[in-house]
Amino acid sequence: MVIYRTLAKNNSSKYQSGLAITLVNSANVYHDIQQLAESQTAYEEALLIYRRLAKVNSVDYLPNVAVALNNLASLYRDTQRLKESEVAYREALAIRRRLAVANPALYQPDVATTLNDLSTVYWETQRLSEAEEAAREALRVRRELAKNNPAAYDQYLAASLNKLAMFYGETGRLREAEAAYEEALLIRRSLAKTNATAYQPGVATTLNDLSTLYRKGQRLHEANTVG
Repeated sequence: MVIYRTLAKNNSSKYQSGLAITLVNSANVYHDIQQLAESQTAYEEALLIYRRLAKVNSVDYLPNVAVALNNLASLYRDTQRLKESEVAYREALAIRRRLAVANPALYQPDVATTLNDLSTVYWETQRLSEAEEAAREALRVRRELAKNNPAAYDQYLAASLNKLAMFYGETGRLREAEAAYEEALLIRRSLAKTNATAYQPGVATTLNDLSTLYRKGQRLHEANTVG
């Protein structure tokens, strides 16, 4: 990073993007080892650079602005700074929606990711209807993506179904929760047939969630069977 800082100082137009990439990589490492203050500083500096670059060349750098915002929002969420997290996610989502209009194949997956993340923030701040709305939209996007490319997107479709099922279960809509869990389970079982190491944990997660749902509905025999 020191080298890139020196290069960018002498020739910012050529090396600023390289410095930003290095900052993001460093931020990711800091996050992984739980040095969250250092991670935040690096993400924020990278975001400032990408914002400047995007003013000159939005085509090349606006996607990087969205990535930096989403990463920073996730860090804020991890440290319970939920208001700041929401602001960053919402800006990332607005950018990704614009990008997806021009190139849906490339950017719709990112739209779904940010919607899914934002739904978690809404849920954690007790805005349950907004959480469900965001999760539903993420699910709709992922259904379309999985229809066109199931090998790439079925796992994400299953994750969205599982998340929405959890929301349904927590708000007492047990029948809708069961249907979503069962669809997620069907997808995850299918994926596990081709790659058990990668996808069997997802099968176990959904079975456990379904067992919990059955217990909530006093269906104890079924709960013990799937659990």
